[in-house]
Amino acid sequence: MNDSQKFCVLGNAMNAKSMGLGEEVSTPALISAALIFFGLIFFILS
Repeated sequence: MNDSQKFCVLGNAMNAKSMGLGEEVSTPALISAALIFFGLIFFILS
């Protein structure tokens, strides 16, 4: 994956998280979103 693809994926993850937070979020969904988010950051920085 090149940098632009990484940012596209990261943007999609953030959009999904924002949309989810607009509604009532279940704990497992919030945890999985956080894990994906931090996993992407770690992947980009590594």
